Amino acid sequence: MYTRRFQGGTSVEILSATGRDPLESWNVSSKKHVKKIYEKEVRGFVFECGGSTQTKMSLPASEADTLGLVQPFLVLQLQLSSFQPFSICVVMESTRKTKHRVILSTSFKDISINPLHVQLPLSVVKRGSWLNLCLDLQSIMKESFKDQFRCLDAIEIRSYCKIRRIFTMKAPLMDDTDDAKVY
Repeated sequence: MYTRRFQGGTSVEILSATGRDPLESWNVSSKKHVKKIYEKEVRGFVFECGGSTQTKMSLPASEADTLGLVQPFLVLQLQLSSFQPFSICVVMESTRKTKHRVILSTSFKDISINPLHVQLPLSVVKRGSWLNLCLDLQSIMKESFKDQFRCLDAIEIRSYCKIRRIFTMKAPLMDDTDDAKVY
């Protein structure tokens, strides 16, 4: 999808709640449970993903396609529900052309690694407030699979959450909060 597009800038936009049909290239399992709403807190539109744990949004829409995003940092601007489960799955390709799946979930308690996928808990993520969840795909690939990151091929998000934007970056976001706690 993005393989032939320019990716040399500081970021590549994957999803934004602006525009006429921002979910056009996404596969949404239940359109009635993924709604575009106005969020006063962020003064803009966001996607509210709810319904059940089976509600999911995935990109690319077809499993035969790949994203081909080469920037190593994936950023999700989102708000997690205070008590409901949330998970995100990213499929990455290594320099050896091997596909690896990384599943991050609030339901996981421990890290689980096998040759094709890794499960990471999201227990340290602050719930109920807006945050930038920045995933260092290069480090995850290196530490979990002892391989080099080549590109991001797919993303799957399972409810419950509100999403403002999803994008990739060349460099990590700078932490400009004054929080003494680490989330």
